[in-house]
Amino acid sequence: MEQEILKISDVATLKALSSPVRMRILGLLRNGDKRTVGQISAQTGIAPGSASYHLQKLEEVGLVRRVDYDEGDHRQSWWETSRAVIEPNPDTDAASGLEAEVAIRRASAQSYADAYGRYLNSYETIPREWRDSEIGFDSVLSLTPSELKSLQTELGDVLDTWRQKSRNRSEEAESRSEKDGDERVLVIVSGFVWSP
Repeated sequence: MEQEILKISDVATLKALSSPVRMRILGLLRNGDKRTVGQISAQTGIAPGSASYHLQKLEEVGLVRRVDYDEGDHRQSWWETSRAVIEPNPDTDAASGLEAEVAIRRASAQSYADAYGRYLNSYETIPREWRDSEIGFDSVLSLTPSELKSLQTELGDVLDTWRQKSRNRSEEAESRSEKDGDERVLVIVSGFVWSP
């Protein structure tokens, strides 16, 4: 089962998303259940006022929504988002579209660097078996645009296989009281024209 992809071409939405803080909040909501501002703040270290502000900006462009949550404190606002992968798809022929695409790609790069920084900050407390399993490699290849597109498709297929395994494990875990030793793992795949 392929991951749902939400293609965004609206420049205002792309600009709202081009913030590493907003990307982090979206990632947290996308990879978990609905949360309150307080929970988002506690899990990310983002001040509650700042988290509220960024949630409101994301709500304005339809990327998150407030929800009623019967089990929660009705004085708190609960938030959720789609689990879809967000794919920027601006009109890059227009200057504003190209500007928005560059801004969101910069925010993505910063978001990935921040996530790896948080991992390294807790490195000493991470069990050895997890540290030994870390993936980290790069290659500079000589490719045509169509070959790079083929590589993107092949790597996407590999990730889809592992996404499905992860989904199956999550569904099975709901019926068990204990975890299998699994943790959330961020996998980042990038390929672009190299500038030495």
